[in-house]
Amino acid sequence: MNRPIPEKAFQAVKEEFSWIAEGGVIRQMEATPQEVQDKDVVSMARIGLRYTPKGFADLRGLIDAINVF
Repeated sequence: MNRPIPEKAFQAVKEEFSWIAEGGVIRQMEATPQEVQDKDVVSMARIGLRYTPKGFADLRGLIDAINVF
């Protein structure tokens, strides 16, 4: 992402889509050590979750909600 999602808006996204994440955990995060080592674009914001496959259409809804920001 080009920038982090404002916290209040991110809470709403988490509430709406927590059911597709293992344990309901979705978080904004920094680059992982592996991304830093691989020289990925570490300055960009990230969303992290362990996806529990329920169909890719569900994941697309989360992507669309994130892209609003």
